[in-house]
Amino acid sequence: MVGREKHRMEAFVRFHLIDEKTYYANIEPDFNVLPLIIKHFKTRYADQNWIIYDLSRNYGISYNQNEVQEVYIEFKTP
Repeated sequence: MVGREKHRMEAFVRFHLIDEKTYYANIEPDFNVLPLIIKHFKTRYADQNWIIYDLSRNYGISYNQNEVQEVYIEFKTP
């Protein structure tokens, strides 16, 4: 099931441009697949800055065309 979820994330994650040069995507997978999808996105989007954030686990991965880092975002509530 984890492998199926990994494949689903690789196929269906959709990014949105959040500033002049950074793309962002929220995900809510059933399993903790972020560590498993890093290589795919690092290869596929090597020329872009991006963040994929797992809302279910409250952490994400960020890529700056050089390295991947784990990130935490505090979302403001209205």
